[in-house]
Amino acid sequence: MQFLGFVDAEALAQLYTGARLLLVPSLVAETFGNVVIEAFSYGTPCLVSDAGALPELVSARHNTALSPSNEFGDAPVVETLGAVFRAGDGTDFIAKLTGLLQQPALLSQMGQAAYHRYLQYYQPEMNRQASLACYQQVLNKQGGS
Repeated sequence: MQFLGFVDAEALAQLYTGARLLLVPSLVAETFGNVVIEAFSYGTPCLVSDAGALPELVSARHNTALSPSNEFGDAPVVETLGAVFRAGDGTDFIAKLTGLLQQPALLSQMGQAAYHRYLQYYQPEMNRQASLACYQQVLNKQGGS
């Protein structure tokens, strides 16, 4: 692990592409995990803290595409996007990180599922269209009053 500071977009793309896992050990309540979605766009799964909205992006509790039964067990896991650890709990963080790194096939599967989730829900054009449709609904309601 190495802190790189600022990196340009090209270098960042190479880092995401080469990463096995993105670690997001936030202690504060994140309102949305842009960095998680960015990682998903490169097919990089994430290990995130349970602070704020981060678990909603990767957790079986919040993501219907995930298997709720077995996070790191022997049974095959279908469409997992990452894992969640308790914020500020170093023991839980290390346990989850070690468990994931010992399962390269699972990490690969998580990365593929993360990329598909990005394509399905988080592409910029899709969000632009959804925002415009929302604004149009508001305008239509105001015009019809």
